[in-house]
Amino acid sequence: KTAYEIRNCDWSSDVCSSDLWSVMNYSPKHRKFIGTLLKAITNKSVVNVKHFDHEHLVDFNYEPLRMVYHRGTVHVLARYYKSTNRDLHIIELDSIEQVVGLDKRFNFKGDIKKIEANLTMRFGIHDSTDPKIYPIKIHISKSAGLHLSKRYFHSSQSFTQLKDGSFMMEMKCCINIELIGWVMSWLEHMKVLEPISLKEHIQERAKYIYQMYKNNQPPISPENTDNWS
Repeated sequence: KTAYEIRNCDWSSDVCSSDLWSVMNYSPKHRKFIGTLLKAITNKSVVNVKHFDHEHLVDFNYEPLRMVYHRGTVHVLARYYKSTNRDLHIIELDSIEQVVGLDKRFNFKGDIKKIEANLTMRFGIHDSTDPKIYPIKIHISKSAGLHLSKRYFHSSQSFTQLKDGSFMMEMKCCINIELIGWVMSWLEHMKVLEPISLKEHIQERAKYIYQMYKNNQPPISPENTDNWS
């Protein structure tokens, strides 16, 4: 009900407003892609997609399965057409340069549950180089915990307030760049306790950021840190 009320609020009125922070401003070309992709998903039709994978333009035939709106932008959940690799991949709409519908169909029987299970594995929506599901335990300061414990981040999440007022957040999911970035966005107000691999990811990136400022090093592309996540 709350989501319905928020969605139906007149955000251009005098009593409601939206700053549209981080919301993607799509070009007419990308709006057209949405229509092409929705048609392909509905008809279970294969599409050829040219899109950027980091800084490289790639070209693949995909089986588009679902469109997901997440954190201000549209994502396409797809898998490679007639490939032994049946993993599900996320393509951000704004990274797409071309979409062409092909006269080819794909089989989609019984895959809805697989999609839901795959999305549940993730923190957010981004892919992970490590498909393993980890028990995550994060210690959160009192002020941040009072705020975060009222929000939804993952279906397995739980928050426990400790005797000193701080919070323990626990969940089970993969480790991906979205989880790492989310933890780091809370600065010193959040501390990873488990697993060790996530702690190491945070430590390595914090170390590089420190050295980057100390030695006046340039920022680096996410492509160069894929081995960290």
